[in-house]
Amino acid sequence: MDFREPIDVNRAAEIIGCKSNYVRVLFDAGRLDGKKLTDRAILIERQSAIAHAKDFAKSAGRPRSAKPNTRLRATLPPLKDPIGTPEAAEILGCSVDNVCKMLQAGRMIGYKLSLQGWAIERREVLKHVPAEVVGRPRGGTPRAFF
Repeated sequence: MDFREPIDVNRAAEIIGCKSNYVRVLFDAGRLDGKKLTDRAILIERQSAIAHAKDFAKSAGRPRSAKPNTRLRATLPPLKDPIGTPEAAEILGCSVDNVCKMLQAGRMIGYKLSLQGWAIERREVLKHVPAEVVGRPRGGTPRAFF
């Protein structure tokens, strides 16, 4: 799925006019377009949230005079293939903590999704895949990945 305007769950909740838990329920039910990055981190397509906000306003969710808040801007750039930290760690062959340290240190580009995790482009992770080691193993302690 190509994310033109990805937003996090909290931003989607502001647009729809509900709580973030309800956005998660809508996503799990397939009523919002998005991608699950980790257990808690979800990216929602902004247009999907706006469309659902219009439906939500028609129902008894809020007064009919209230309009959905569509002026909120997406904080993330367009993402072709976003992945979460667990999948990035699996690709790199390291721990999730190591991936988070790389992101915080600026060695890898990613986008923080509130307190729930990171959104990382798959091609950004693939840039950091260690090359296959050729030759005999060296003695001593192995060098750290980070």
